[in-house]
Amino acid sequence: MGATGWHYFVPYQSDVNQALQDLRNDVFSRKDYLSSITEADGLAAIEQLAAMSPNPEQARAQLQAVLTLARKWDSKRAHRDKQRGEPRTIAELLRQRAEEGTGTILDVDHISEQAEFGALHPLTAQQCNAFFGTERPTRAMVEQWRNRIVSLDEPPLYDRWEGIYLIVYAEEQPEAVYIEGCSGD
Repeated sequence: MGATGWHYFVPYQSDVNQALQDLRNDVFSRKDYLSSITEADGLAAIEQLAAMSPNPEQARAQLQAVLTLARKWDSKRAHRDKQRGEPRTIAELLRQRAEEGTGTILDVDHISEQAEFGALHPLTAQQCNAFFGTERPTRAMVEQWRNRIVSLDEPPLYDRWEGIYLIVYAEEQPEAVYIEGCSGD
């Protein structure tokens, strides 16, 4: 099917690895790995991309077809998952999904200082300054940046099965950890 991007805001913890593990446990317990795309996210993406197209109606129709295919893929995945039985642990789920992955934060399991398979790494101070004009971005800044359209000329921030994180601030105090990445076959 292809890779699936994901993003999360979690409450700030000084131990980012603990924040990652708490998020992974939360996603698993809520079974948020069952669908790779929500209806709301799909429709929002369609509208955003269609608005940038010279022919919005044609773009909207093409993107709707892609969303329909994603729904069919999710339906097949749900059927396969039902046949396999409900996993009792994250490790069991990851064994079931193998190369396909979950398309969620469950596909990365640790923090690294640099890009590494299966890990989150921090944005550098230089990257934060380039993206936000500060090393202490607010949630509004990150939300706006999160919706960016990446140019093919830009080097990627991460590869498949990897992600980034950064600390989000409110009134100069850490408020949240923003996590973003991509996984899937």
